[in-house]
Formats: sequence, structure tokens, C-alpha cells
Amino acid sequence: MDLWAVSDACHTGTCMKSNVVHYPAAQENLTRIDVTMRYSDSTTGTYAKGTVGLDTTTIAGIAMTDQAFSVINDTNNVAVQYNTAGIFGLGFPAGSKIQESAYYPANELLAHPSHKSGPIDPTDDFLLSTYTHGPLLSCIMMTSALGLPMFTITLHRNTIDISGYGQLTLRKLPDGINNSSLTWVPVWLYSPEEGDLCAPTFASNEVYSFCWEIDVDAVYLDGQQLPASTVPTNAAIDSTRTSALIDMVCPCLTHICFFDIRAILLQRNSLIRGPEDVVVQILKTVSPSYSTDDASSLPVFSCRNAHTLTFQIGGKMFPIDPHDFIGQFEPNDVTTCVADHLVATESPHFGVLFRWSLGNPFF
Repeated sequence: MDLWAVSDACHTGTCMKSNVVHYPAAQENLTRIDVTMRYSDSTTGTYAKGTVGLDTTTIAGIAMTDQAFSVINDTNNVAVQYNTAGIFGLGFPAGSKIQESAYYPANELLAHPSHKSGPIDPTDDFLLSTYTHGPLLSCIMMTSALGLPMFTITLHRNTIDISGYGQLTLRKLPDGINNSSLTWVPVWLYSPEEGDLCAPTFASNEVYSFCWEIDVDAVYLDGQQLPASTVPTNAAIDSTRTSALIDMVCPCLTHICFFDIRAILLQRNSLIRGPEDVVVQILKTVSPSYSTDDASSLPVFSCRNAHTLTFQIGGKMFPIDPHDFIGQFEPNDVTTCVADHLVATESPHFGVLFRWSLGNPFF
């Protein structure tokens, strides 16, 4: 969701493996507001902790003064090991931990414990603070500097069938891409009961997007439609709905300029994550020897047997390249593959309505 950069005060093992310029922790533009960001789902434990800072931030020739971001001094996020010093999140203000922490700093939370979890209420001032403390892209859009409030991301394949060009495009579609070739689907809106913001008093009928979540019509493996998940949802979440979070990580894609710091464009996920019952069915189908009762069992199969996982979205089929569905079982073994890019995730619950999380392989 947010923009952050590792500071030179971060000495975790992950930070020590980063070989790029880190943000100076001694800068005077740091606040005393702490912030913690967590990634993927609750089972992964990936996090980044630091302090909210304010600095001039430039991307694609657009400069934002006093842009809120986080200076990280503790993280286990391996993104910083890929020639980058941080993450450029592309999420919505409603999910911004920096904006939330800046608006409700620690002393405010002590005075108002109800702000620690659940929907923020009232939201008037929080929403108005988006211009000063919101995510970078949201702040840029609020200045009208983009013209068209849109951005696109394309990825570059650097292994097997090398192709494509990785880039972030602002205010227009990438060159050579026509709008008629795209499939447009609505982003899911979260109600306060589902985990999003309450409407402000000045726009009492507003409902907001919490993350890049879209409906999925169906999921197919090798052309055969898979049954919908029967894993129970938590609380009052609709169990009949199937949706997916668009959730990729794009290493080394762009420069966010403060001290020439390079950041990864991120949602959060480098894998495909799905409901446990459907994921297990897929893995047992491609690898009949795979057993969930054996912790050491892996879904291995012959690399000659290509498998295609396809998501139907907006009436159109979006297949995942078979190369992106698998990994190499052993470094020098080109005959045995393992389906290690597909893992189970938690069931839908408050603040997390999706059953699928479509990471890098989907793109």
C-alpha cells in the first residue's frame, strides 16, 4: 500500500544483504511516529517497521514535497535484496498504514483505544489527510498532475522465452496498447462491516475500495473448471462469492528519487495463493504422489507435462504460462519440476474478502 525505504540504521540480516544506497536515518525530516506494515497473509510473517518521514519525492518528473513515507529500521522483507532499497506501494488510502499512523499516532491510540482495530470512525479528517499523508500515487492524483487518473504496469520476463518490457506508465496506456484490447472489471467496494472506512459526514453514501480486488468468474486447470471452495468464511462474509486480489511485486522497475533511492513497485505477492481445498486438489491432480499428510511431500511431476491454470475474469480467460506455474526441483535436474508457485492462503474474513491472491505468475 505504502512507500518506504530502508534506512542505514537497519541492521537485520535482510538489510545487511542489500547493496544499494539506504536512506540516512539522521535526517531531520523524520517524525516520531512509528509504523508497522505487514505483507502477504497472516501466515507469512513478512513485515517492515520504521518511522514516518517527510521528504521531496519525484517520479516520472512529478515532484511531491513533504511526501509521507516510512524510513524502515527493521524488516525481513527480501525485496530489499534485489538491488532496491524499498517498496513503492500502489494501494488505496483506506489501506495505508502510514496515513493511519500519521493520523492516529501512538499517543492518540492511547487516548482512543478503539482506533487500534476495525473501521476508523469518524473518517472526515482521515480522508482529508490523504492529500498530506496518503500514498504517493494517491497524492499525485489529487493534484490533477496526471490528467487521466490511471496507471499501468507491464512486466519483463527474464527467464525462458525472454520477452516484454517492464515499466510503470502514468496518465496513459503504454505505447502500442489500445483500450479496446483490454478487459475492464470493477474493483470490489468494501463496506465498514467488511473492514473498510465508514463514510464521512460530507459524503454519507460513499463506499470505498480497500485493495485491488476483483470478482473471478471461474478457475480452470488444464481446461477443466474447478469446483468453488467450500472453506468456511469468517463472520458474516459472503461464502458464495469468489474474488481475487491483484497482488504482484515488480523488482527494479522504477526510481523514486530521494537520495536516488530505487524502490520496488509492489502490491505484495510473488506467488499464486488460493483456498486450501482448491489448491490441494490442483496439486494432487498434477502430482498424484503428493500428500498433505506428509510434511516432506512435494508436488513434483515430469517437466514434460505442462499444466495451465486459468482464471476467467470479466468473461475472458487469463491463463498462467505453464513456465510460471512451476519451479525447478533440483538445480541440475531439468526433467523433474515442482508446483511451488501455488500455495494455500487463509479463508476470507474481516478486511480480507478474497479467496485468491494473484501474484507475479499471473502477470
